[in-house]
Amino acid sequence: MTAAAARWPFPAGSDAVGATVTDNFPTACTSVSWTCVGVGGGTCAASGSGNIADSIDLPVGGTATYSATCTIDPAATGTLDNTASIAVAAGSTDPNLANNSASDSDTLTPQADLSISKVDQGVPVPTLLGSSFSYLLTASNAGPSTATSVVVTDSLPGTLTYVSNSCGASVAGNTLTWNIGTLAPATNASCTINVTVAAVGPIVNTATISSATADPTPANNSATSTLTGAQAVDVAISLTADAGAGLAVGDSYSYTVTGTNLGVGLAGGLDFTLTLSGKVSFVSSSCGAVLAGNTLSWTVPTLADGASTSCDITVVVVLAGDIQATASVSTATFDPNLANNSADLVVGVAAIPVPALDRVGLLLLMLLSAGLGMAVLGRERRA
Repeated sequence: MTAAAARWPFPAGSDAVGATVTDNFPTACTSVSWTCVGVGGGTCAASGSGNIADSIDLPVGGTATYSATCTIDPAATGTLDNTASIAVAAGSTDPNLANNSASDSDTLTPQADLSISKVDQGVPVPTLLGSSFSYLLTASNAGPSTATSVVVTDSLPGTLTYVSNSCGASVAGNTLTWNIGTLAPATNASCTINVTVAAVGPIVNTATISSATADPTPANNSATSTLTGAQAVDVAISLTADAGAGLAVGDSYSYTVTGTNLGVGLAGGLDFTLTLSGKVSFVSSSCGAVLAGNTLSWTVPTLADGASTSCDITVVVVLAGDIQATASVSTATFDPNLANNSADLVVGVAAIPVPALDRVGLLLLMLLSAGLGMAVLGRERRA
């Protein structure tokens, strides 16, 4: 606050030498600095601080003008009352004392520029259903006055579930109310809110701050955090093999398991399995698959929208017959379409190749078998 004190011209008649100017500032002024300018022969101290008690000389027609700057206590309320006065030196007479003082009264209107910031912390990538992270809320007062009855409100969206907070905020449903109370100028208060992801979709969260004290800049009284949030993905799997038509016991071949993210978000936590038939034995894999019983498993941390990942698995045939394998994939990211998350494949193996025979060939084979049988019986009789 800047105030101009009385401007004293001395009345006609005689010079005022050694007059005293006094101004005792109100207690609401925590600090005061002042300056003085003399005109027309008037002289005074050029500047000072605190209350004014200055000896001045004022010739007839001269003036001395004081300007004071007061820093007001941020907690001050009510009115700011100030009176300045001048008195002639001892031995001098002022015939008109009615104009030897001047007063000013101003109503104090406390104002506090409050602001709120909201920072998300520890958000995992990708963000999955059930993922945990936190928000850091910071309430600040840029002054100039102390803010009273300060309250921060944070309404969490339906995509989040409230877990806990560090500031004792009350919770009703998904709405938090943080009663800060009094917040002095140039200070701040903070609160951490812990949440988990409850549903698929964007996470838009806004916190607001309010006070009983007037705020000259309300535009910074809210803060919003926007996150992509958990997204639904569609991961599909396919299973192929390079087994040839003449596959036999002892032969090796490879399966290729391919997982593809058909969108729309980043898939996370992909777990693949390939269940082998008991008619083959595992040899190796290109993805570090681990065998437990007849099932191979491996993981892929993330898979971008439209991307694919493959694993080649080599086996050797140990028994003849049809060989079935089943591949499957699951994701930590929500996948609403599970119909394409598994695939089966059957390949065939012959133990001994048998030539195909027509009717004549079959008849000859039967006659040959019968002839061999009769020959064996004849030998047994002669024996």
